[in-house]
Amino acid sequence: GVDHPCDLNIVANRAKFAADFELEANKAKIDVADEMSLAAKISDGARLYVKAAGNLTLGAEQSAWNLCVIRAVAKSLHIETGHAIWTEDSSIADNKPVPNEDVCTATLAAAESIEKFRKHMDTKENRLVYFDAAIVAFDDVYLHKQSRLWVAGLLLCAGKSAEIEPGVLLKTSGRGQGPGRGPATGETLLNDVCGAGGASSFALGGSGVEYTASCLKVCAKSGWVTRFTYGSSIPTAAASGGGCGVETEKCNRLQRDKQHPSAGGGLIWISADTLHTVDDVHMSADGNAGALVEDGDGVSGGGAGGQIIMFLRALKVEHALVLSAQGGNAECDTDKNIASGAGAGGFVGISWRNEMIEQPSAGVRVGVGGGDLELDCEQFVP
Repeated sequence: GVDHPCDLNIVANRAKFAADFELEANKAKIDVADEMSLAAKISDGARLYVKAAGNLTLGAEQSAWNLCVIRAVAKSLHIETGHAIWTEDSSIADNKPVPNEDVCTATLAAAESIEKFRKHMDTKENRLVYFDAAIVAFDDVYLHKQSRLWVAGLLLCAGKSAEIEPGVLLKTSGRGQGPGRGPATGETLLNDVCGAGGASSFALGGSGVEYTASCLKVCAKSGWVTRFTYGSSIPTAAASGGGCGVETEKCNRLQRDKQHPSAGGGLIWISADTLHTVDDVHMSADGNAGALVEDGDGVSGGGAGGQIIMFLRALKVEHALVLSAQGGNAECDTDKNIASGAGAGGFVGISWRNEMIEQPSAGVRVGVGGGDLELDCEQFVP
């Protein structure tokens, strides 16, 4: 992002920032005693902290913000139709498994004050797990049609209901550990002609192979399986990336790639009394596919799937809700006859907080499978 010389600290009774207004700052903190509409353009890479005691509307129709972090809290919070919020250069790599409790309980308690809220979300000692995007409402959260959140770690807390309209995309795919990183990353063999191993998670990823027209030779192992005790903890550790398949210097360049090849999936955490989704809502924390590394020097493995966690009393689904934490696909090098391993699938967990369960009125599709082979490789790899 662009460096700006100042931080902004705005306190008001009410506030309206029009879509043609430019808010330029490294860090912007806006605290409003009543309602706020924030449709302004915001500096790339900014840290945004906003609180409204009444309703808060973020973004303008068909607009986008590219931020470092966002922390937003209000009585009721809306993300405008078609508005996109992206984060770059943020990481959840230090996340570890947490106790089996809803982090939104402590977050809502801290959200009474914008400064307390900021410290709770940003200070390592005050949090169980890191999120670069926190969308928090004491009552209701509304994600309007075609709005998008593409971040590393998403925390959505609603004291009452979370209403998600058609075409909404919540995506943390490829925002976990980078290639060659994490405790379950795939193996790289530099002295052999071999694709890198895929990342493992709660199951094994795929092995890197050398192949002929009729057979496969396994040569690079996947990572180690991650284990956790169900009921005592929640598996929020950042998903591992696939093996790099190349030497350290080229692996470092691969890790800096903005497309996040071979990276593990990120984290989505949603807590509400009622989650209501309408028609074609997608939440994805998939691992990213492996890649053919520059100059044809190697093939990286698929990243492991991340995590989608929900604490709910009732789930109402109209048409279809897709929850995906799948492993990233394997890639191949048809000149060297090698292929990498795919990433293992991640974790989707839904906790019902009382006995009154309202059954979904339509389908919930959950995907936590391992990755596959990229389509352009299928005709070559037996």
